[in-house]
Amino acid sequence: MPVGHSKMILACVVLLGLAGCKTESMLGPKNPLFHVTTDGLVYAPGGTASGSLHNDGSTAIPYSFCYGEIERRARGGLWESVSTFAQPCAAIALFLAPGDSVRWRLPLDPALTEGTYRVRYPGVASNVSMAESVALRNAPPFALVANAALSRIPDSVATAYWFDARLLAVRELQRTGTPQQQSIEATEAVVASFYAALTAVYGAPNVAAVDTVVNRYRIHTRGADTQLLVGVDPSASWVRSWQQGSRLTGNAAVDALMERYSLTLHRYYGFGTTPFVALLSPLPLNMPALATRFNGIAGIRYAEPNVLIGGDRDITASAANGGWSIEYSLGWGDCPAGCIWRHYWTFAVTGAGAVNVVGSRGNPAP
Repeated sequence: MPVGHSKMILACVVLLGLAGCKTESMLGPKNPLFHVTTDGLVYAPGGTASGSLHNDGSTAIPYSFCYGEIERRARGGLWESVSTFAQPCAAIALFLAPGDSVRWRLPLDPALTEGTYRVRYPGVASNVSMAESVALRNAPPFALVANAALSRIPDSVATAYWFDARLLAVRELQRTGTPQQQSIEATEAVVASFYAALTAVYGAPNVAAVDTVVNRYRIHTRGADTQLLVGVDPSASWVRSWQQGSRLTGNAAVDALMERYSLTLHRYYGFGTTPFVALLSPLPLNMPALATRFNGIAGIRYAEPNVLIGGDRDITASAANGGWSIEYSLGWGDCPAGCIWRHYWTFAVTGAGAVNVVGSRGNPAP
């Protein structure tokens, strides 16, 4: 719970099972007009990315998936164009009725290299001229992983473990220094290393402990690291933009952070003595570090992560012998207060992907 402010926004923050529950990081920006979603967080080169366009407004919007642009996250977090594309279409522009949604699909070039990508559809809501419309036309980012094992892993499982890997990589950032000194974004190399280790455990054949953590208890990394709560001074002139539902504010410092980290405005909460907004990131970030960048900007009274309490399942990791020591845990008994009992399973994963069971400990698992 945010310290000192007693606010919490509950959300589906992690793929708790191997299918079915999408994280908020897979959702596009929420606004009165439309938003775009991406089905998965990870795809293989040569696969097919997909998602939906949702009309949240009260009037029909034009849309076209006939053409678009693929962008790759470059060094420093900026996005660079990789290619443009055109697809066969029955019509150049169609209209989406209020409350309706439509699917999009995009075959991915097998020659694309590993990294984080996003798709932009300029033909979506081309009649919308508001300042943030360009960002709204971007589908949330996804990762490409040239992993031979990926083709043997269901999409929902790959998405869940890629999200786990990003959370673990963010935790690595938090191991040293203060939030003011720490980086905000995890490096793709560290994320990929965690993902390789987690999928190696998932794919280890004929190991009873693996079956226990993967299939019986379906353990994933606890947390989200995708929401930031920002308390504001309602008398500050730029805050009116957030009050009206606009993502960008005209405040150069705020807008620079919104753009740099692809943040979207989830909602403005006007109750209480200090109104606040919930900002969403499409991918896990080091939110305590990001909060320090917002704190100190004129008109902002506080910034802090929106954290979860409780949690019965978790995965932790530490570097060991050129690989990772991966520990899965299951808690039970009053878990909103931290769980009375907990059991742990530990695996050693080498840099080459070999998996060894180190052992288990704790209270007997239920």
